[in-house]
Amino acid sequence: MRTQVNIQAGICGFRTSGNVLCEDSQHVAFALESDCAKIAEVARRLAELGPLDAYGEIDSRTESALLATTRNVLTGCCAGC
Repeated sequence: MRTQVNIQAGICGFRTSGNVLCEDSQHVAFALESDCAKIAEVARRLAELGPLDAYGEIDSRTESALLATTRNVLTGCCAGC
């Protein structure tokens, strides 16, 4: 399954587009492009991680790699980011 998204942030006006791909109903890969340097850094780090295990991301016994990545990069951003 592939999902595409186009986001135009209201407050800053930056644009982000992305593709999310899940071929096995478990592992999710992100490909993002953004005018925002911080979102571009999130995209780079997610690409380095490779496909994320969706079940692992929602397992309360472990930390979500997606949330940890965004939390570490998106400092000083508005709550929407």
